[in-house]
Amino acid sequence: MGPVKSLGYLVGLVDSPDHRIVDPFPAKRILVWLCDVEEQVKDASQLLARQENFFSRYFPHGFFPQTPVMLTKAWSPISAMLERGFNPAMLRREPEIRATASGIWEPGSITSSGTTPIKDCRTSEELFWAVLSEACDRGRKREMLISVIAKPGWLYESAIGSLPRWSSEEMAKSDRILWKRTPEG
Repeated sequence: MGPVKSLGYLVGLVDSPDHRIVDPFPAKRILVWLCDVEEQVKDASQLLARQENFFSRYFPHGFFPQTPVMLTKAWSPISAMLERGFNPAMLRREPEIRATASGIWEPGSITSSGTTPIKDCRTSEELFWAVLSEACDRGRKREMLISVIAKPGWLYESAIGSLPRWSSEEMAKSDRILWKRTPEG
């Protein structure tokens, strides 16, 4: 990642292997916008209404974030997936530095057995694999595909504890697997 030390990413579900979320332009816009909005909304219904309205600028439907925008230090979930041999149905990346990458995977093509439970994760890597495992379970049940968007250039330390406190019920209403950006909170 060069001099950039942090990366933001988003795990979601999509209804098609060629969904437009794989295009880095809308993926980048959605990632940045969602990160800001998540810190401002009061509840899940407000988040869902605002994201549906914003997403409609780029595509009519079919993209469902399963996490808030999350952050890692000097590690890329997309690179880690590729290193493990998880071949995407579609993967695109911008050609420049600090490029946004966006990919779509079949949930059945990802093996994530032996992951740490989300509540016990201590590192960004453990948290990603735990979230991915849950997203794959959801994808199989809903007959949807997995989307991962990643973009370098975020400030990791500012993300810790940046989301408003939500109950587990509110988190479930938002269709999110968890409601924190980092293992620290």
